[in-house]
Amino acid sequence: MRLPARCQGLHIPAEGALALELYALGEKAFLYVASGTPPQISLLETRPDSPPITPFGTQLRRLVKGRPLLRISTRGHTVVLEFGGAENLILLFRQNGNITIYRGGKFILGDRRLIPPETSEEIELSQLSNKAENSKFDRSPRALKEGRLRKVLKREIKKSERKLRAIESDAARAESAGKLRLEAETLLIHRHRLKSTGNVQGRLQLETASGETLEFVRNPKATLDEEIDGRFHQAKRLERGYEIAIKRAKTEKQRLERLRALEASIGAMSEDELDEAMRSRQNDPDAPKKAETGKGRVPYRTFRSIDGFLIHVGRSARDNDQLTMKLARPHDLFFHLRGAPGSHVIVQTEKRSVPHETLLDAAMLAHHFSTFAKESSAEIQYTERRYIRKPRGSADGAVRLLREKTLLIQRESERLQRLLGTEKR
Repeated sequence: MRLPARCQGLHIPAEGALALELYALGEKAFLYVASGTPPQISLLETRPDSPPITPFGTQLRRLVKGRPLLRISTRGHTVVLEFGGAENLILLFRQNGNITIYRGGKFILGDRRLIPPETSEEIELSQLSNKAENSKFDRSPRALKEGRLRKVLKREIKKSERKLRAIESDAARAESAGKLRLEAETLLIHRHRLKSTGNVQGRLQLETASGETLEFVRNPKATLDEEIDGRFHQAKRLERGYEIAIKRAKTEKQRLERLRALEASIGAMSEDELDEAMRSRQNDPDAPKKAETGKGRVPYRTFRSIDGFLIHVGRSARDNDQLTMKLARPHDLFFHLRGAPGSHVIVQTEKRSVPHETLLDAAMLAHHFSTFAKESSAEIQYTERRYIRKPRGSADGAVRLLREKTLLIQRESERLQRLLGTEKR
């Protein structure tokens, strides 16, 4: 077989492997690419058994099916597959099995950090072996059990690492508590003098109780008493949060160590031990659970703000309607990216006053779960649920706001990672 060859299908025979079904001049063959250092490339006559394709695999299949494969090449530990069509398409396959797609020179799918190389070494189909490494496509019962357990543990470890980073970020924020408390105490010492001089705003230099000079900036929108009370309150909250974060970090580190130890021991397990390990993951209350289906399905994700408020995020346009119009209460707060598609975000207020940090947390989630998630800034509209109406005959997720306020936010990676680490599974 020679290129170009039409791609008539795509299969995922194993984790870290890819199979393209190719046709050219009446010939049929399967191009296999499997993870390794370097990646393994083979041309086979028959397709090995494959499990049901994943959602990511379905996206890949839609992108490449029907396109002519024009060129196969390598650059370092990356395999480059170039397809023709109205817009040229490039598929990049890394040694770890990660896949990235570019179409017409624009990133479409996968890992954005992986970019097409300017030059690469071309490979002819005639150069390829007609045998794939059996270990890459081992479909024995034991191999399947190992693969399933590795996949589950990999997902849990990734979630645990993300959660630990979020907890450590919370603890790091608490380091500012001492400075806030010192500022509040210093303002309190000079309170009478500052009030007698007309409530001076802007940058101040004041002497602390220990005789040191402290410089800080006053908030022009707050009174002196509000500044003092606000600093004391925020310092107390951060100090309390630090104690909680230290305990949570210790617990999460222990869990992460157990997960990594279990992953490392998979190869030495018997089949019975593999079965038991999988059952233990399913019964682990901290392990990620698959979304429920049918009547019991939850139409939203749940996160927790830094102040402890629950924040719900709709999973789809139809789920947005369910969350906002049926589940949210009148005084709950609704957030959405202005002028663009995205998830509805609801802060469950229980009629409490919502701190500004929680407003920013909800706005950050509204930005993240939108079509403009990669933008560095966003305009977020928000209002109480009682000021939202669903126009008759409108599309799923479309609502009208009778009143609204606006938040202009900058994308904050630390805030976002902290929030994602609080997701309730």
